[in-house]
Amino acid sequence: LAETALSDLLARIGPDAYRPADPDALRRVSAQGRWSLSTSSVHLTGLIVQLDDTRVTGSAGIDDFGTLASRFDLSVGALDLDGYLPAETAVPAAPADPAEPTRIPLSDLAGMPLEGRLRIDALTASGVTLEAVDLTLDARDGNVSTALSARGLGGTLGLEGGGRVAGESPALSGTLTVDGLAPRTLLAALDAEVETADPNVLQRFAGRADWRLTPTAAALTDMRWQLDDTTLTGTAGIDDLDSATARFDLAVDRLNLDAYLPAESEAAAESEETELIPVDAIRDLALDGRLRAGQLVVSGLTLANVDARVSARDGVLRLAPLTASLYGGDYRGTITVDATGATPALTLDQSLSAVQIGEVLDSFFATDLVSGALSLKLAGTGTGNTFTDLLRGLAADVSLDLSDGVYRGANLTWQLERARALLRNEAAPPPPESDTTPIRTLAATGRMVDGVLQTSDLTARTDALQLLGSGGINLLELALDYDLKARVIEGTPAAGRLGDLAGLSIPLSLSGPLGGPKVGVDLQGLLTSTLRDTVRDRARDALLDRLGGSESGEATAPAP
Repeated sequence: LAETALSDLLARIGPDAYRPADPDALRRVSAQGRWSLSTSSVHLTGLIVQLDDTRVTGSAGIDDFGTLASRFDLSVGALDLDGYLPAETAVPAAPADPAEPTRIPLSDLAGMPLEGRLRIDALTASGVTLEAVDLTLDARDGNVSTALSARGLGGTLGLEGGGRVAGESPALSGTLTVDGLAPRTLLAALDAEVETADPNVLQRFAGRADWRLTPTAAALTDMRWQLDDTTLTGTAGIDDLDSATARFDLAVDRLNLDAYLPAESEAAAESEETELIPVDAIRDLALDGRLRAGQLVVSGLTLANVDARVSARDGVLRLAPLTASLYGGDYRGTITVDATGATPALTLDQSLSAVQIGEVLDSFFATDLVSGALSLKLAGTGTGNTFTDLLRGLAADVSLDLSDGVYRGANLTWQLERARALLRNEAAPPPPESDTTPIRTLAATGRMVDGVLQTSDLTARTDALQLLGSGGINLLELALDYDLKARVIEGTPAAGRLGDLAGLSIPLSLSGPLGGPKVGVDLQGLLTSTLRDTVRDRARDALLDRLGGSESGEATAPAP
């Protein structure tokens, strides 16, 4: 075949004829070789085909016209497959008939007896180049076996398998292996390069998995993949191509998710809050599975023994149950995200048990404002898609307990000592070494509305004080406003100068920023309580004197 511009010939056939994506493709096509023809077969040997810049050599033929049993052994140079794909046309393809089930035509291979080998020096598809591609295929008597190997993207990949494609239950299965592939290089080739918080991730991907393919399903089992320093094991697949619901049971040993998230620029940090919930992605999700992690770092928090059941369908994502070990304690909860509306809606049922809240605050907010073992329950609903909007739109019932803690914002004992000195016209006590208040126990229940946690039954105990009160914490402004009644605990060394106030109800208030609120002591209320108790004590003593008794209850002789 002399050199021919095959593209011109196709253009003359008509507008519906095949046209390659690259307008320069099929401009130079030539072929030569030896052929032999019989009544039942045809063979080409010494074949040399020049397809533009690509050279194809080898042999091919049909052994039996009746069965179309064919064989080939071809070697290809460098081939850019993208240029030969059909060009996009103005007329869109007809949509698939929804009544027709989606199927992989494995059974078609049963009617195509084929045996051969194809080698390609360099194959480019979708911007990705693979080298030393070697494909073997043997399809005979309803059975298929195949093997594929290639180099590229810094590593190698291989696929082998086979099965029976004739009969009522056609299926293929085998093994997929990857060694040393560079994910970052792959993303760059696909024009999907990402800037991660850690530039050293996405460097290496390797491992293996068993695969299985049927006309209506696909699955990977016995997976063991290594991504950088993370090992992933488990199964994943699609049980039904029509519903396209992905099913999985995956486990990772350790994963720093923060390292793979996009790096936050200074401009982004100063701009408006970003959306937290990928609404569009959730609307398209159809999945059902389980995720486990031995260790997971997310948003600065380190979780252990993470176990989550995940389901998504029709725009609703549900994590239930979701459990983890967290800084000496445990977490358990359920999260439902409804992305069907214009603004995502959340339903939460969360609980923490004996979590060291100081480590959480240090990891998440870089603050040591409060420490101690926190147990918390939160159940409610909310709407929004930024941190601020979610806080403002959350309506939830909350109960919490804190033990063996410290509040690093104010020293309540010193504040009362100073108020006592002022009341008694005494010298003020020296400033404390630190503005901290130990919290032996704290308990409260309340309601979260508009970003404010409002409580009416707060009880707390410090080394020297018993506290009762009510008020609120504004989580949007990180401020508090509480009215408290304090009582000095008698007999405690920590009470110090406050011993003579034991038994009194001391009104005080906490208001202002969480990191350093203003502590107000109601001196008038303290004075009133002091006078009331003084009058009561004097009246009691006078009554005892008149009755001839004492405070201990023993009778005394009347004065002579």
